[in-house]
Amino acid sequence: MKKLAIVACLLSLGFLGLIILFLLSRDELPNSKLCEATQVISGDSLVLVCDNQTRQVKLCGVVVAATSQAEARKLISSLTKNKSVSAVFSGNAAEIFVPTASEEEKMLSEELLVKGLGEFNAQDNCPNSDSIKLAEQIAKEKRLGVWK
Repeated sequence: MKKLAIVACLLSLGFLGLIILFLLSRDELPNSKLCEATQVISGDSLVLVCDNQTRQVKLCGVVVAATSQAEARKLISSLTKNKSVSAVFSGNAAEIFVPTASEEEKMLSEELLVKGLGEFNAQDNCPNSDSIKLAEQIAKEKRLGVWK
């Protein structure tokens, strides 16, 4: 029994180490940049300024429903207001991460999907597509937004 507890503890520490390593390495990705969100264009696109260059990007992995555009724009505006964001680019799309009061970050695509404001778009080939799909699944199970 004691050996089993030690093995479980070591596995837990190893898993925690992998998570920390992933989070630390994400900042070192060549396509990850610290940016300012300057304008929300639509419920799934915004203007970023990264390294003094302005770029319009689509949020990776999400298509916001026409009926949810106003609510999605309001959510994005409230989450990005007066904050620097981290952007991981995938072509013309980007995963946008916003800092929170805790040390965690929120991904805008996930926030939109978990509220049922849109649908997952696999064509964007997002680095974190599994978590984006999971956000959509949560909204489907709770019958939120477009999944009512």
